[in-house]
Amino acid sequence: MAAESSTVPVIEAPGASSARIIEVVLGFGLAFPGFSLFVGLPVDKLAGVFLVLYALFQRPKYRIASAVWVLASGVVLVVGLSALLNDTMPIVRLVHVAVYVALICFIAAGRLDLRGLSYGLFSGLMVSTGLSLTAMRGNYGSLLSDTVSDPNTAGMIALIGCALALYSARQTASTAMIFVAGTAVVVLTFSRTSLLALALAIVWIFIGRLLHVGLSAMVVGITAFFAAPYVEVLATSGRLLERPGAGSLSTTIAAAARDKAFAAPPYGFGPGSATVDVSGQTFLFHNSYQAVLCEGGLLLAAVFGGLLAYICYRLVATTKNQRSLILEAGLVATFVCASNLGEALFTLQAAVLFGAALFEAYRREGKHWEPSAAEDRMGMGVPRKEAWER
Repeated sequence: MAAESSTVPVIEAPGASSARIIEVVLGFGLAFPGFSLFVGLPVDKLAGVFLVLYALFQRPKYRIASAVWVLASGVVLVVGLSALLNDTMPIVRLVHVAVYVALICFIAAGRLDLRGLSYGLFSGLMVSTGLSLTAMRGNYGSLLSDTVSDPNTAGMIALIGCALALYSARQTASTAMIFVAGTAVVVLTFSRTSLLALALAIVWIFIGRLLHVGLSAMVVGITAFFAAPYVEVLATSGRLLERPGAGSLSTTIAAAARDKAFAAPPYGFGPGSATVDVSGQTFLFHNSYQAVLCEGGLLLAAVFGGLLAYICYRLVATTKNQRSLILEAGLVATFVCASNLGEALFTLQAAVLFGAALFEAYRREGKHWEPSAAEDRMGMGVPRKEAWER
């Protein structure tokens, strides 16, 4: 997938194109949202910023559809408008949103090496898991969380990282190892939401080749409806009982978040407002859909929902034999996690998955990017080195 003009050293991937080492390294950083370096920013956010800056100088492989640019730009504009109308300017949050939509677009266009990102993220996931298991020093006791923020976030990143690595894998042995390792990480989080998401993702994969996507969605929905109560029972037994937020506090936070989200004006309460104060402490929302409604109101819900709907449609709009069930299952798992994790839909890891879904749709269509006359005059139709020499 690397551009021929790239001077970045490469790592040979078995049975497929090479993976650029810079994406491997920065993808590795995406696995550490709970670990901060200088200036107090989490490692994954810094990695996201560097990925976007690097992608700006890479040649695209596919031309992004106008609908994607309109919806992606709309997300940034609505979030910015909400900040202005609420007289607040959280720079870090605004930059995060801009980096988020840029990652989706750049990955979809093939500016970034998806194989390298996938391998880097999964490798980082394995390392962060090892660090968490040896440290056991976070607010969640011995539960897997220390370098990945919290158990729910750890479970979601494990599901996304596993889906991307499986999508990029080309050998049966590698696929089996990735699946076993990813499943083990999800189990180690003891996250009820992540366990349910894993189960539904597996169901989706098994029925995907047999049923139409609409019927598959119905089956998964019905399965979730009947399985959710049994998963909830786990909260009152075994290791899951040790988790903070497993009892009445979680219920109180959820009720307060729901009331705040539904009270939001059409433009929302502003970026970064998806928090509630309970018992003198500030907590993030436990539902990503409500968080979107709170931060940007119905405007953001419509634009952002439209972007996600377009991505899902483009991914599944093909024949059964050409569908990428692994990426579809990753989306299913992410949407399930979003029901109990306030930042799920806006994480940079989710952005990589959404970008990968669009990339797969463009790859199937085989419509490679061709520079227009104006772009060619600007040097966009030739290797970067030759463009500079012009």
